[in-house]
Amino acid sequence: MLKDQTKMTRPNVSLVAIAKNESLYLTEWIAYHFAIGFDRIYVYNNDSRDRSLELLEATAAIEPRLSIINWPTNEHSGPQEAAYNHAAQHVGSEWVAFLDIDEFMVPWRDMSITDYLRTMPDDVSSMHVNWRGFGSNGRLSPIYDSVIETFTACSQKNWGNNYHYKSIIRTRAIDRVFTHYAKVKYG
Repeated sequence: MLKDQTKMTRPNVSLVAIAKNESLYLTEWIAYHFAIGFDRIYVYNNDSRDRSLELLEATAAIEPRLSIINWPTNEHSGPQEAAYNHAAQHVGSEWVAFLDIDEFMVPWRDMSITDYLRTMPDDVSSMHVNWRGFGSNGRLSPIYDSVIETFTACSQKNWGNNYHYKSIIRTRAIDRVFTHYAKVKYG
């Protein structure tokens, strides 16, 4: 029996985020998401005044899969949704995810986002990933070395905020992107 070759190819998946003064965990966030299988990461820099842009530029100089887009605040629209909708038109990948810089996607079952996306039927336009809230872990200082090593205590499963989600969407299906989801044309 022949295997379905469309499921054997690696999905092309991009990650998009907007960053403003995120230097504390920006490099870790980028490295982590490349490690779990994202092919490209686009970071929209929104008027950062800390070392965020410097860190992004240094990382992009050695990591060609990282793209930086300067995205100043516009008085006529919120920067996050505007950046996401811009990205939806320009990333060119089969799938795209939109996360905040303090959000880490954890592909528990498959250990790779690309392995998981290979299991999606062709008629699936969007998949939603529930949040799992992590609090301060008892920390009183905003200074720490690693997000994933520092914040290990999560909320109870039934906590209301865990019902929020982020989306991974087939790029060709996107009609409009909002902060946590996209309106799709089909599927």
